[in-house]
Amino acid sequence: SGKSTLAKLILGLYPVLKGTIRWGEIDLNQRMVENLYRHISVVSQNFVKYYLTLRENIGISCVEKLESDPEIIRVLEQVGFTEKISLNQQLGTEYGGVDFSLGQWQKLAIARGILRNAEIIVMDEPTSALDPKLVMQVSKTIKDLANIGKAIIIVTHDISFAEKISDRIIEVR
Repeated sequence: SGKSTLAKLILGLYPVLKGTIRWGEIDLNQRMVENLYRHISVVSQNFVKYYLTLRENIGISCVEKLESDPEIIRVLEQVGFTEKISLNQQLGTEYGGVDFSLGQWQKLAIARGILRNAEIIVMDEPTSALDPKLVMQVSKTIKDLANIGKAIIIVTHDISFAEKISDRIIEVR
């Protein structure tokens, strides 16, 4: 139905060819994309597994916080990343590091999206690789972010997940 395509339109990754998408009073096609990117964070359905250190894997989204252990640990805890490894641990067995399950990698991707501290967070299927217990934790994290004034746009096919965390649901057919 075009849910991910709609997210990419909102993000300015695809040009709007017909109609308009507005951010406040500004037509997205008239806004400088670089300026828009300063205010948006993205957690993609096809997130990247960065084979860097754990610190770099999270901090790549906000290099100003790369050396801020408390900030990085906070977002890891927010998403339920409870693995007891050093922030300086190399990730990826190809580079002599550790590897994670798909769900663990997805938690890292969500943590990257949160660390950026953007006004708008777009999440495309953010819980697709998580077990039900972790989905509940991520749901709480998303609600907490919304409660502090973040606009969270979630693209999902899981209507029950959306109903638990959303104040507004837009169905795309």
